[in-house]
Amino acid sequence: MSKPKYVLIIFLFSIATSTAFSQANLDQYLTAGNQMITAKDYNKAIPYFQAAIQIDPKNSAAYQGLGSAYLSLNRKPEALSAYEKASSLNPGNTQLAGMVQSLKNQGASNPNSSAAGGVISIPGQADFIEMNLMVGLAPGSTLSSGGTNIDFGVGFGGEASSFYFLDSHLGIGLQTGFYTFTRSVNVSGNYSSSYPTTISGTFNGTVNFDISSLELAAMFKYKLGGRDFWPYLLGGGGISLLMAGGSDNLNYSSGKPPFPPVSYGGSSSEFDPVVIGGGGLAFKITPQANLFLEARYEYIFSSGSFSFIPINIGANFNL
Repeated sequence: MSKPKYVLIIFLFSIATSTAFSQANLDQYLTAGNQMITAKDYNKAIPYFQAAIQIDPKNSAAYQGLGSAYLSLNRKPEALSAYEKASSLNPGNTQLAGMVQSLKNQGASNPNSSAAGGVISIPGQADFIEMNLMVGLAPGSTLSSGGTNIDFGVGFGGEASSFYFLDSHLGIGLQTGFYTFTRSVNVSGNYSSSYPTTISGTFNGTVNFDISSLELAAMFKYKLGGRDFWPYLLGGGGISLLMAGGSDNLNYSSGKPPFPPVSYGGSSSEFDPVVIGGGGLAFKITPQANLFLEARYEYIFSSGSFSFIPINIGANFNL
């Protein structure tokens, strides 16, 4: 068999496999949407029918199911929009034509009637809870106290949050997070410090610092729109339990006969206000789950101040 024939066979096989996979997903979404309709969980039915429409924008059954979900939620304009699209794709269905006319008689109007080519824009799901889990690194961490800035470099940690979405864009909720940072300084020569204890002299050795933040904050999240991926903004404020510690492991290197090593340790903790702002980009993987990449800036009003920039990856789930 010649090389062009091999290429043609592989190409046709790829098309057939892709088509079969898309059809399987389409059937799964339609079945799941209808199951949600039967269970009277209309809000959860909506994203399944929307996902089916993404796979096959000319599927009348997907638009009909979407219209039924919206109508059951008394969202008549969106229901009319979906039913009109379903009817245009299946003009012989008298039931759909009757639903369109009935909604028009009730005064419903299609919010997308001016869209070019009759393509409608389906609003997103509302009135749901989003659960988020994330882990990441926190570069740029700086402790400012008494006119001195201590750069802790890169820390690590994670967060969990829950948002209740009032509509398809705006959610409010709570977040808890934990980040920890360490820094080690090599000392050789004159050195003085008031933390973790007050010492002064000529030394060699190491000084270790660590600081951690355990926080609870009230947050908002605003999705800017999109179907397969979308940017979002977030912000809020709350309380941080800021925990600091450190140790000196030093030897006197000058003076009278050598002193024994100096080994001090100290720790402190305090509750401080924290403000948070940032944003991210989410990617849909199923109708109910997404992956996201997020960056934020956090500022803690401690006895000095402590700020850091978490960069997290995570997943969220809609309930």
